[in-house]
Amino acid sequence: MQVVNIQTNVGQEVLESIKSLLISIDPNTTMTYEEEQDYILSQEDVKKFKDICEKSDKGELKCMSFEEFDRRNNEYLRSLGADI
Repeated sequence: MQVVNIQTNVGQEVLESIKSLLISIDPNTTMTYEEEQDYILSQEDVKKFKDICEKSDKGELKCMSFEEFDRRNNEYLRSLGADI
């Protein structure tokens, strides 16, 4: 079995044509595709991200492990009356 990843800007009609062609060559072919999502940061988000990176580089960020975060989160939820 071969797996091929192709990135293209063609429309749905062209994709269906490619799929038909591949199936005519190999009836066992499966083809899936999805539209790419745009994950473009706003200028404000870029600035915030750069600030966070700079603080991290300078050792100015207080970080905690996931386990510590989870413990504190559960503690807080219990203080609100959650049955955890």
